Amino acid sequence: RGRKASDDHTGVIGQTDKDAKSQLQELAMKRGLALPRYRLISRSGADHEPVMVYGVEVDGYAEQQATGTSRKQAQQMAAAQLIDVMTDAGGRDQS
Repeated sequence: RGRKASDDHTGVIGQTDKDAKSQLQELAMKRGLALPRYRLISRSGADHEPVMVYGVEVDGYAEQQATGTSRKQAQQMAAAQLIDVMTDAGGRDQS
């Protein structure tokens, strides 16, 4: 009791005070990199039950892809994955 929901940062990926897309943008800017670029890779499923795959990339890092039932969900998940790559030791893409 007495704890606010915002005190718990162990929930869904990217579910903190700021969403994953905002966190990724801030991380890229902090490192002097261009803003993240998102692209729709595929869309399938019925209109009422879409399956979308989005990719996101930041200069110097491999594109991360995620699947979701909406553009927002897929982009947020991809952003969270790229944050993990960027903040992991040795996560820099050498290709």
